[in-house]
Amino acid sequence: MKIDYANQSDIWDILSWRNDEVSILNSLSGAPIAPDEHEFWFSNLLSLEEMPIIIGSIENNKVGFARYDKRDNFYVSSICLNPAMRGKGLSKTLLSLSENFFFQNKSDILCIAQILKSNLQSIKLFEACGYKFREKSDLYSTYEKVIDSV
Repeated sequence: MKIDYANQSDIWDILSWRNDEVSILNSLSGAPIAPDEHEFWFSNLLSLEEMPIIIGSIENNKVGFARYDKRDNFYVSSICLNPAMRGKGLSKTLLSLSENFFFQNKSDILCIAQILKSNLQSIKLFEACGYKFREKSDLYSTYEKVIDSV
């Protein structure tokens, strides 16, 4: 799998994947995103080095994206697959390679994943990638991982 930073040409693919019925069901907001809102958000995000969107692809077929949103002293990790690529065992590779890509030469990085308690596939994915259960709220569970220098 090839990993790279998203660019302007990825804008509508990312919105399409995010607004897929399954993605909406498993998102914390539980709602689709309007195209104009997405366009504004995406354009602003591309200029922020500390909050990347990372795209995975295989033979020019986009697999999905991982995001690492910088907070004060940690990153919020999330992943979204291209619906056409679901069920192929690619999410673990995408998440692992995107972490290695973005956190290269960095150490002691705390990553947090907030996952709906009903989203068992994502819970299994993040656990398989080394995230440990931290706490739960009424809506979601929080998992964490400290990334050492890769």
